[in-house]
Amino acid sequence: MVKKGFSIAEALVVMAIISILFAAISKIVTHRPKRPVQENIHGYFECYYNGGLKQKYVRDGVESPVQSVSTCLFEPTAGVSFYNINVYGNNIYYTAFEPNISADLEISRSGKGFYLRNTTNGRSLYINSSSQTNTTITNQQLFFKALYPNSGIYNNGSFRQGIMISW
Repeated sequence: MVKKGFSIAEALVVMAIISILFAAISKIVTHRPKRPVQENIHGYFECYYNGGLKQKYVRDGVESPVQSVSTCLFEPTAGVSFYNINVYGNNIYYTAFEPNISADLEISRSGKGFYLRNTTNGRSLYINSSSQTNTTITNQQLFFKALYPNSGIYNNGSFRQGIMISW
């Protein structure tokens, strides 16, 4: 008699091989890749007056040494969506949110205010005590004591004139 098909034993062997393959690839097929962890870049830059202009950066908790400069230079950090610009001292409490600062900013002091100048196109902004007052000294002291206790602007509660750019 001529055989025209598979025996049950042959079919079971093929089924066993296929089931082993499915068991091996099921972990790969059903596994979802983990989402990448979003890294939030934090830090601040401050330029303040203490017998002359001083500047320093704090990036991810690491402080740069304080530098004495004639003009402060803020170099924006890559990957930051919004910057918070705060100006302090002599009744100046100015706050602004700025998206996507892409050019370096030169910061200089004039009288009771500060000039912020874009180094790419030369546009500038002058902020002084009449620009905006939106908070009290007590609120600022609480804010700095909680978040920026080592700030040169804060100076243990007796504010120096200065600009802080945080992200």
